Amino acid sequence: MSEVPAKQLGQLFRQARTKKRWSLRVVEKHTGIPHTWIRNLESGHYKTPAPDRLAQLADLFGVPLKSVDRLAQGNMSHRLPDLRLYLRAKYDLTSDEVDQVEDCLRQVHRQREQQTDAEEKAA
Repeated sequence: MSEVPAKQLGQLFRQARTKKRWSLRVVEKHTGIPHTWIRNLESGHYKTPAPDRLAQLADLFGVPLKSVDRLAQGNMSHRLPDLRLYLRAKYDLTSDEVDQVEDCLRQVHRQREQQTDAEEKAA
């Protein structure tokens, strides 16, 4: 990620934090992420910020992960572990069980897309 997107990503999180009127230390208490790391992120110092921390902050602030990944130029999604590998390692699932989990995720995703389409048509 270049300097400009790093600064834009930092601004996104700074705006989300200030909108909640939270200090860096309050965010640290909620997430366990050091306030100095958050400050450096907000200042645009990280060209490859940790994807797990970005996801944690996005969840805390209600920032869409797609927006974060777009600003991080795909750095976030490309650095996350492969889902199949993660499920097999973390939960000791068989390949067939992983297939079942992926089928459930696809179904949830389709339902969300249908709901979004319906909401857009109603608006």
